[in-house]
Amino acid sequence: MEKALFTTIEQVSFTVRHLDRTVKYLSDVCGIGPWNLCNFGYVDGDNEFNRETIKVADTIVEGRYVGTYAVRIAQCVVGNVEIELIEPMDEKSIFSSYLKHNGPGGQHLAVDRTEAFGTVLGIMEENGYPLAQLAKIDDIEDCAFVDYMRTLGTYLELHRRPEDFSLPEVLLKNKYPKDGNMSAIPLFSAVETIAFAVENAGAVVELMEEKYGIGPWEEEIISPVGGDDVSVLRRSCRSLNVALEFLQPISGVSAVARFLKSKGPGIMGITMTTAHNAEDIYFFMEQAGFDRKTAFMDTRGMSVFVDYLDLLGAYLAVRIKQQ
Repeated sequence: MEKALFTTIEQVSFTVRHLDRTVKYLSDVCGIGPWNLCNFGYVDGDNEFNRETIKVADTIVEGRYVGTYAVRIAQCVVGNVEIELIEPMDEKSIFSSYLKHNGPGGQHLAVDRTEAFGTVLGIMEENGYPLAQLAKIDDIEDCAFVDYMRTLGTYLELHRRPEDFSLPEVLLKNKYPKDGNMSAIPLFSAVETIAFAVENAGAVVELMEEKYGIGPWEEEIISPVGGDDVSVLRRSCRSLNVALEFLQPISGVSAVARFLKSKGPGIMGITMTTAHNAEDIYFFMEQAGFDRKTAFMDTRGMSVFVDYLDLLGAYLAVRIKQQ
């Protein structure tokens, strides 16, 4: 394919068990925020939830009409990418089924598109990736989720909006912190990389490059600093607004291998840039109750991976550029 099917990762979204607890931790400890908080959909008999909510209608899940569903959502922007957290409030949507079968994790990426909405959905289906969920949001936006669970362990979100689209006011009304002022010093500057643990990096790259026009891709063997026999094959692409990495374990008992064994393919981590030096990052981790975690060194510097698996189902990594 000559033209890339999409060029921008607009959002990375995590399904979580406890939205308020996760937002508070990421805001107060990591300095990620402020967050916009909102309800989507309808909960029968829950007047408090339904008082301020964004309408969800005509929802089809795996070919079955369910009408509406209910989730609580938090969103914030870190540099160039929106981070979203979703807590399901019923069992009707792919968000609830993902949480039930996978636990917390990177449930979807929202991407732009360079072709018509229906054309992109058709290309993805032709390549074996069907539409999993379709819904009408706020009476004006078509929101589709395509199933990439078997290879990437996540979904891709596409949307169709009118030219004069603007975010619903209710989405911008409630914030955490309430005054929008962060108390913690921001640890992260921008999202640099989204890394997937995969079983066959070559096959995924072939799909992205030959079928979707996304590339070129680099290949590199990486190992943790001071590690023994835990090499990982990394295939990476830097032609989008953030880098994509597909990590495939090739020897030893690496963190990638452990992730695949416990969760299957999926978004293993997000690497972010920072203005802090290595000692500042280590001090932060110790203060937050983390030991020094796996550190990878490559030509772009050192990445320190911190275990947020219980909270987000993924690692948050900090890219410390070498002086």
